[in-house]
Amino acid sequence: MVLDSKDSFLLNLSYSNIPIKALLDSGATHCFLDSSLVSDHRLPVQTLPQPLCLRLFNRSFSTDPIVYKVTLLIRFDHTHTIPITFLVTPLDPDITAVLGISWLCQLNPLIDWASSHIHF
Repeated sequence: MVLDSKDSFLLNLSYSNIPIKALLDSGATHCFLDSSLVSDHRLPVQTLPQPLCLRLFNRSFSTDPIVYKVTLLIRFDHTHTIPITFLVTPLDPDITAVLGISWLCQLNPLIDWASSHIHF
């Protein structure tokens, strides 16, 4: 369970007036979006060329493969809107997205981990 705490770097983002609570996770290889958010808002998905197996923190694999991706223009603040491609999978109920190392390497933002601020 992800909680608002000093141990979690959480960002309040949005897509087309849909609030997105994202966990910044340098240990995640990709970006992920919660499948419930995708279905509830009928977001436009694309089928992956082949299903992906998601390896979990305990080194086991998720029972359901990832078969969809979605690319959205995510608003970070009033001046930064960035396209992000997410893999679609069920996530923790406390968050709707994970920004992983693929996003961090692509944008290379300045991150103040102590104060939970991100600068582009």
